[in-house]
Amino acid sequence: MIQGQVVDDETGKPIEGAAVAIKWYKYKFGPPYASGYKKIETAEDFSDADGFFELPKFTFKQHFMGVYKTGYVCWNTEKIFHPDRLFYKTRFEKRKDHKLKNGMVVKLAPFKDTYPRDKHARFTVDTSIRCSASTIGIFGESIKSERELYRKFLRSEQ
Repeated sequence: MIQGQVVDDETGKPIEGAAVAIKWYKYKFGPPYASGYKKIETAEDFSDADGFFELPKFTFKQHFMGVYKTGYVCWNTEKIFHPDRLFYKTRFEKRKDHKLKNGMVVKLAPFKDTYPRDKHARFTVDTSIRCSASTIGIFGESIKSERELYRKFLRSEQ
């Protein structure tokens, strides 16, 4: 098992009720158009009163993990969302500090009113698609308001 903790990036205090999801996968080689990533397993958990969560660990190194709590910026293992940057290309930065290990600490930044809600909703929905087994699991249910917001913005763009 992998045990970790979710904390507030500004205060360092534990965050209770954060949804944590992980998808383990491996790359499958094959003929053109038949290669790709194959899902092995998914797991989800909520952080407890002390911010701790627990997920099963598999021998596969390839994974995608997401953490979400209403009122915070969504976190994932591949990209960092920079809400204060103006341009799309600079808003997302490749994460270099992630190591999946026992005792890992995930720091969630508080969401501020000045952040673009539509861009964050898209980032959160993309994270959910990549790490959650379905829209009805722990992670999928936790981001329900973000998903609705994203749909609303999509409709307004048409």
